Amino acid sequence: MDDRPEGQARFAASILAAGHGSRMGHVPKAAFRVQGQAILERQVASLRGAGVGEISVVIGPYRAQLEPLVAHCKARLVLNETGSTDVVTSQMAAIQDHYQVHAGHDMLVLLGDLPSLMSSHIQRLTSAWLALARDVHAAVPTHVGVRGHPILLSWEAVKAIAESDRPDEGIRGWLLKNRNRVQFLEMRDPAYVQDVDTEEDLLSVGGIP
Repeated sequence: MDDRPEGQARFAASILAAGHGSRMGHVPKAAFRVQGQAILERQVASLRGAGVGEISVVIGPYRAQLEPLVAHCKARLVLNETGSTDVVTSQMAAIQDHYQVHAGHDMLVLLGDLPSLMSSHIQRLTSAWLALARDVHAAVPTHVGVRGHPILLSWEAVKAIAESDRPDEGIRGWLLKNRNRVQFLEMRDPAYVQDVDTEEDLLSVGGIP
């Protein structure tokens, strides 16, 4: 059954910011500043500018640094309380929160270290989503063959992942099992894949280590 309203979609977004930042000196990457703003602030502003009003942020380590930043952004705080920084545990925290709080909404999921995503990038993706066939329940932006973010999931896909008896497989597991329901979208823009893993990456986007 397809739960998406005909001709429209309601979105909520979740930013995954529960990593250790080990390659960046054990500092939360979402708090690094790029052009005067924390990466998390930039992402939240871009989502809101694209019309996505419901935004959550999953955090794990660095709660003392990130919780005030999430509050400043007026986003919903979600804790990854597993003690793991594996991205699957953060995905499942985000999925379960969305399942409980945003029933009927499609979902955008993105990593918390993508500083170059602007509202226009989000809008291009959500517009493409609305134009897809109704049997497509996930969309993944790509740039020259590299998979990026945000990943878009229909409410049906969110429900299936949330109710799965294999939570260890996360979003990737659902995508692999449902290839015929996944659309890869070549966006021809590096912003969708331009993450911050090293100090050099941060400097390249005008950030401050």
